Amino acid sequence: MPVADRIQLAQQMAMAGVPGTTASNFYTDLSAQMTAYEQALTAANLEGKPVTAYLSDSIELRRQLDKAGLLDLSGAGYGGSSGGTAKFDPTKTRTTVTKTSRARARALLRSMMTDMNGRAPTEAEVDQFLSKLNSQEAADPTVTTYTYQRDGDMTTTTDPSNVDPALIAERQVKNQNPKEYEAYQRLKYYESMLSLLGG
Repeated sequence: MPVADRIQLAQQMAMAGVPGTTASNFYTDLSAQMTAYEQALTAANLEGKPVTAYLSDSIELRRQLDKAGLLDLSGAGYGGSSGGTAKFDPTKTRTTVTKTSRARARALLRSMMTDMNGRAPTEAEVDQFLSKLNSQEAADPTVTTYTYQRDGDMTTTTDPSNVDPALIAERQVKNQNPKEYEAYQRLKYYESMLSLLGG
C-alpha cells in the first residue's frame, strides 16, 4: 500500500476510535497500524459491514457525540497527522427552567383569591406572586440526564421540578392579609349556614 494511502487509513482508524490508535508513534509504526486494522476488520465483520463502511459509520457517530458535547475529538487525530485521545463523557445533563407566564400566574391567582378572599388580585399582587413563583422555579428546575454509550445507545432519566404554583398562590393569599382571608371565610360559612337553614 502506498505510504499516502496508509497514512490516510491510519487517520480514518484514529478518527473512528479504533483501539491502539492513540499512541504517539501510531502514524509511524506499521505494526501498530496493522494491529489496529485487524481490530477494525474484526469489529466490521461482527457488524456485517465492509471495513470502510464500519470506519465511516464510527466516524460519523463520534462526530455526533462531539457535536452533542459528549466526546472531545480535539486531540483525536481529526485533520492532523498525530494521534491523540478522544475524551468520552458518557453523561450529559440538561437543566430546563420553565417559568410560569404572567397571564397564567394572573389566572391562577385570580381563581385562588376569588375562592379564598372573594375578590380579584391587584396587579401588585400578581407581580408579587409571579416574582416568588419564577424565583422558586429557577431554584428547583427540571433536570434531565442523558447517558450515552459508545455504540450510540442512550438512556434518559428526569428529575422533575417540585414547584407547586397553586400551593404558592394559596400561601400568598393566606399570609399577605390574614384578616381579609379570615373575614371572607367566616362570611362564606355564615352564608352556607343560612342556605342550609333556608334563610
